[in-house]
Amino acid sequence: MTVPGAQRAGIRSPGRASIGARTLRTDRWWAYPAVTFAVLLAFVAYATLLELVKIRASQINAVGLRSDVLSLDGLEFPEGAGQKAGPGGSAR
Repeated sequence: MTVPGAQRAGIRSPGRASIGARTLRTDRWWAYPAVTFAVLLAFVAYATLLELVKIRASQINAVGLRSDVLSLDGLEFPEGAGQKAGPGGSAR
């Protein structure tokens, strides 16, 4: 509702200077928030990737090491290496 004779208030009031520019601010005020956002985003991405790698490693350990993954072909071992120890603690 408009009151007759009332002056307009706010940025378009008659007592304010008329400035054509949208803003007078010339500094890069957005730089610090942008850097903060980038650092937090990088941390979240790193933590997520780290957790996914841990989950994948635990899944691999749950099924055990398969012979096609861990191959010992071409390696030379001393005689008796890899044999299970008998009741006396020595290799059979």
